[in-house]
Amino acid sequence: MITADGDHVQVTVETPDGQLQQLYFAPSAPGTLQPFMVTIERDDYDFAYEIQRYVTNVTAEWQTDANGYTLEIRMPKNYYNRLGFTVHDMDDPEIRTLVHSVGTAGNATAERPNNILTSSLAISRLVDIQKTVTGRRVWVLNEHAQVLASEGRLARDLDNPGGRFIYNLILPPPPRYFEDDLAGASRLKGHEVQAALVGEARTRWRASPDGRAVVPGRCPGPD
Repeated sequence: MITADGDHVQVTVETPDGQLQQLYFAPSAPGTLQPFMVTIERDDYDFAYEIQRYVTNVTAEWQTDANGYTLEIRMPKNYYNRLGFTVHDMDDPEIRTLVHSVGTAGNATAERPNNILTSSLAISRLVDIQKTVTGRRVWVLNEHAQVLASEGRLARDLDNPGGRFIYNLILPPPPRYFEDDLAGASRLKGHEVQAALVGEARTRWRASPDGRAVVPGRCPGPD
């Protein structure tokens, strides 16, 4: 029996022909799982009833962690045009009713999933040169400040050649390792980002979350 009376994730996909489908990921224990779909069927007397079927071309891995759980999903690339996620919290142990629900597009997630962001060969080539540059990261954003691509890393080797000696007497060298809070960001915020999106170059210095480094950020504006 397929049930969704516990915590579960609902994934809304829009197929290439414009149809919306709801996939439900409802694990009974940590591990690999397949989602199911709910469809409405009618019997010979035109009586409507629900059928739950497993989706065989989509797989997932559900694992718990200290902060809750992690869900990794694998689905065919040509399976969707739009995608939305809704997390349902069914904490009530007695009546198993919905307690909380949050979606990537708010309450409209099931009817209006989000656009899928993809990079391009031109963007990939633009940021590819940053792979060999340490201490710097390049972001490519769209008009909504969503990240299309990023490359590079802020951490760098800080060997102390003689030319740095006097400089290091004035200012302490930055740490080799520090917390990088924007390493996996999907959208950037800040006055400098908004200014760059309307064509104004801005620079902002920010402290890392652990306070061990100060990171400069420069937004040159759209090309």
